[in-house]
Amino acid sequence: MFLKKLQFLNIILFTLLFLQSCSTFSSKKEESESVKSVFGDKKKRLEPNLKERAEKFEGEMIFGGKKKQNNTFDFATSNVLWRASIEALDFIPLANASYSGGVIVTDWYSPSLTSNEQVKIEVNFLSSDLKPSSINVKSFKKTCENNTLKCKTISGDKNFNEKIKSSIFNKARELNIQKETKK
Repeated sequence: MFLKKLQFLNIILFTLLFLQSCSTFSSKKEESESVKSVFGDKKKRLEPNLKERAEKFEGEMIFGGKKKQNNTFDFATSNVLWRASIEALDFIPLANASYSGGVIVTDWYSPSLTSNEQVKIEVNFLSSDLKPSSINVKSFKKTCENNTLKCKTISGDKNFNEKIKSSIFNKARELNIQKETKK
């Protein structure tokens, strides 16, 4: 009985050692040397730890904003289209304004307390150039029946979206004129 247990233990030990030798883990040096593309140059490896990858790319943004040493970003004052959008929508509370994500989303807004309609606006930035194709404006309209939870949400009409877009570009023109007169 003891010999059978000893043989069984030896088999398990041998199997574990065999499996360990077949491991896919390798040292960092071997790993970086073995990864080459078809053209002979090394491929860029992504950091497997998400926290470390996020810290590494923390300063990179879609509009090319630069990170200062004191952990503040200097983009809001230089991007006229972003500033104009924030100022054009200043009458509505913002739910999300992410410069690095290129989006501004307002909260639901109603011009009066008695109204059963609310509007939500989303501005997506496609580039930092000051031209109409640089932003996309979407709106949503929510209508609730007599202050109940029965609400219907639909996409806003294109005329309303164009009015918002036009007000953003009018504000951008004003900001550019102010900037030029200060120089």
